[in-house]
Amino acid sequence: MATGTQEHLKFENAFQQLLINLATRFINQPVEQMDEAITDALRQIAGFLGSIRSSINQLDGELAYYKPLYVWPPFEQDRVLTDRVPIPELGFYTSYLNTGEAVKISNRYDLPESDPFRQFLANLNACAIVVVPILRQGKVMGFISTTWSKPQGIQAEIVGLLQVVGEIFVNAMDRRDNEARISKLTEDLTERVEERTQELVSVNKQLQNQVEERERVGKALQESEERYRIVTEVISDYAFLYAVEPDNTLKLEWITSESYERLSGYSVRDGLQPSSAYSIEYEQLARKDVQRTIEGHITEREYRVLTKSGEMRWIYMRRFPIWDAEHKRVVRFYGVAQEITARKKVEEALRLSEERYRIVTGVITDYAFLCTVDENQTVKIEWITEDSFSRLTGYPKGVWGEPFMLYHPEDVQLAREDTTRTLMGEITQSEYRIITLSGAIRWVNLRRYPVWDGQHERIIQFYGVAQDITERKQIEATEREQRKMTEALLDIADALNSTLDLEEVLDRILANLERVAPRNIGSIFLIESDVARVVRVSKSNIPGWEKATENFQFRLENAPNLLWVYKTGQPLIIPDVKDNANWIDVPASRWIRCHVCIPIKQGEQVIGFLTWDNAMPNSFNPSMLSGLQAFAHQTAIAITNAKLYQQGQALAVLEDRQRLARDLHDAVTQTLFSANMIAEMLPRQWENDPEQARRGLNQMHYLTRGALAEMRLLLMELRPEALEGVSLARLVTQLSEAFTGQTGIIPTLVITGEMTLPQEVKVALYRIAQEALNNISKHARATQVSITLTFHDMVVTLMVSDNGRGFIVEQTKSGSLGLKIMRERAEKINALFHIESLPGIKTTLTVEWMG
Repeated sequence: MATGTQEHLKFENAFQQLLINLATRFINQPVEQMDEAITDALRQIAGFLGSIRSSINQLDGELAYYKPLYVWPPFEQDRVLTDRVPIPELGFYTSYLNTGEAVKISNRYDLPESDPFRQFLANLNACAIVVVPILRQGKVMGFISTTWSKPQGIQAEIVGLLQVVGEIFVNAMDRRDNEARISKLTEDLTERVEERTQELVSVNKQLQNQVEERERVGKALQESEERYRIVTEVISDYAFLYAVEPDNTLKLEWITSESYERLSGYSVRDGLQPSSAYSIEYEQLARKDVQRTIEGHITEREYRVLTKSGEMRWIYMRRFPIWDAEHKRVVRFYGVAQEITARKKVEEALRLSEERYRIVTGVITDYAFLCTVDENQTVKIEWITEDSFSRLTGYPKGVWGEPFMLYHPEDVQLAREDTTRTLMGEITQSEYRIITLSGAIRWVNLRRYPVWDGQHERIIQFYGVAQDITERKQIEATEREQRKMTEALLDIADALNSTLDLEEVLDRILANLERVAPRNIGSIFLIESDVARVVRVSKSNIPGWEKATENFQFRLENAPNLLWVYKTGQPLIIPDVKDNANWIDVPASRWIRCHVCIPIKQGEQVIGFLTWDNAMPNSFNPSMLSGLQAFAHQTAIAITNAKLYQQGQALAVLEDRQRLARDLHDAVTQTLFSANMIAEMLPRQWENDPEQARRGLNQMHYLTRGALAEMRLLLMELRPEALEGVSLARLVTQLSEAFTGQTGIIPTLVITGEMTLPQEVKVALYRIAQEALNNISKHARATQVSITLTFHDMVVTLMVSDNGRGFIVEQTKSGSLGLKIMRERAEKINALFHIESLPGIKTTLTVEWMG
């Protein structure tokens, strides 16, 4: 498959290079070399396509005859091209040309024997042909065709190539016509020059006669000769002479009044000033040029002038200064003006044509368009390359829609902003998403080129060229996915380095799997005694899925797919589970359509599986396989680390058990021993002294309750997380019962209200109460103890009192480790801590926390 892609890319590169060569060759091609260049283009096309002949032909108006204009290779010498070659009755095919569509015949033998086109191809010794109409100003004026001697698959690129050559041919004809018009104008101007020259020759003779008669007037003769030189040197539409007064005031001495009136509509009687007829934007330029002429410079410039009827025309004007005899100052200046309106119009038309030609042929695009802009900045699509536009978007010819119809809703605003910038004169380029007729999303790189009016005052048009970059965007998306994969693997590596908690690492592995492959569900199986059991599953929106996987376990011998992965150590990809005979049908997993199973290995031993499931068939991208294998490898490392961590904790567990044995012996065992002694004595006491037996029974009840409370507290010491699910009121009650079991004293316990507390606050208050009761048990020698816990209006108050021997607070505040620890715990949760003690009477500890 990679080879096929390379061949396709090679063909695309060669195809694009051919288009560029054809387009760029004609940009500056002299007209006299155009025929040779077009014939050479046909030669390149025939060589590239492997065809036997390519030609450009001209059609008559009724599509009955055609005339070959350019052919490669040329026909044999014995075959003479006639001016008109009749077209056979092709009916259906000629109607295609008339509508501007291409005729494509891949194999003439696929046509019925009665089809006239089959005989037409046989006469040409051709087996396959493509005929592409050439449109000029919206009408079919001819066609370009290529024939093959063997059957040929005719791709859209071949048709597009011939269309580009057809457009190049039309542009060449337009250039030839424009140059012909310019040549005609030049001939007309030359003829007018000759006529004026004859007139001036006659004037010259008259002037020579006058000079002979006025030899005594030297200054007049000098001025007359200067006038003669200027008038004969420049053939103009009108000429004039101004006198310059010492104060630089101008006075018109003469003008060719008839030609001036014919050009401007004004008569000499209307008055004439050097800058009065110019349009507003050129009036200031005219004044500056007159001033430079008065300073002795020859000036020339093109101006726009406003006629009396309001029409705008162009003139080319030159001014020649005439100095006085001492060459001290300019005393007169002559002026000659030539109307160039027609030439400027031709130049503008040629500029627009060349601009369009440059954009269309200079940039190989998937489609191009032209939009016009009115004075209200309203944009309207004028034309578009319909075939390529339809091929890219799926819309039929003629259906262009509004200018922003194609854009993805999220890209419409960007397209509008870029269009606004183009209307301000900027060339803009952006990448957009477009929505095709079928609903598919494609990416285009779109450039817009503004076209100014002749006076460079506002944008009147802009061209646009669009290139399909969907494939490039897909490659970029793949690169982003690879980057996500790398970041995910780095995050997992960080988890492996920062924690030995297996469950936390497995959760991060599945979370990162969801990050790089959203809308997919990952699961981790571990193998124990040939049974694969789910230990972790990623979060999903599948109802009941996480609950169902709690009981997912399969014996390998009963799960062929898992057994195959276990034995081979290779990944298994099932594009559609409905096509897999070994798939195990479990009701909870019937949503799965695409399944991937990756082995988790320690060395060469498979210890589990990482699975990837999706509800859409064929949704797995093979490029993700290496990433999933990396996830499985990281999972294996996490499991190995967890096992090593568990082994390392074994000694710590043994030490905890030994400590528990000591605590049981020192506390619970002693209490239970006392309860057992009382139980043994009860039968005899019941016979001799029932009242004493009842008191013993009550004592045994308190001892067993205390032992049970101490056991619970010991379990909480072993498992601190157990504190999370128990309320503070329940914890204080258990402390009270344990205190009774240890001391035989039944505390007065009062609990008022209830409140859900932050975990750190609950633990701190519990530890303070525990330490306070321990201090009473060890040091107070009390006979009465009270514990008060109050929840009221977001305030928690814990009070522990006893009637023991007490102490002097000031003497023990800094020396008692127990009091210091309790005070620090209170400060950590921002609680008030207070101890009041009267030696020999009582001690009261109060902690108040405000939420």
